[in-house]
Amino acid sequence: MPHKIHAVPEHYTGLKPVNSRERRSLRKVCLYAVFVTAIVVGLRQLEHHWQQVRELTWASAMGTIEEVRPEMATPIGSRYDSAAAFKVQVLVRFPMAGSMQERWIELRKSSESAVSIEVDAKRWKGASCIVRWNPSNPNQIDADVS
Repeated sequence: MPHKIHAVPEHYTGLKPVNSRERRSLRKVCLYAVFVTAIVVGLRQLEHHWQQVRELTWASAMGTIEEVRPEMATPIGSRYDSAAAFKVQVLVRFPMAGSMQERWIELRKSSESAVSIEVDAKRWKGASCIVRWNPSNPNQIDADVS
């Protein structure tokens, strides 16, 4: 028969703050957590909003990915045990203003692993993607790669 554990209130302190200093510290930690969560949620919402603006107002065309190349961004980690973060660029061929264009486009997706970039490169090479550009500034360009 399993043993039953009885919680006795006088022996259980848990995470309950004992004095006012601990209560203030706990409130600060909670406020920081709420603040950081609000910032992360706000940035996600802003990113989603700008994605919708691009989809609704920018010109678009179907393109074909010709090449994929990683670009080393910033090292992650300590001096002795560091990994490299990579930005991924794709060479896309697509029609714009009646002519075929080939442009290197930096994807919003980044990777921390050269192996994952190699896997993605094999999967993406020759695949179709949607290319969007700002009609008032054709140098503002974006590719949706799945």
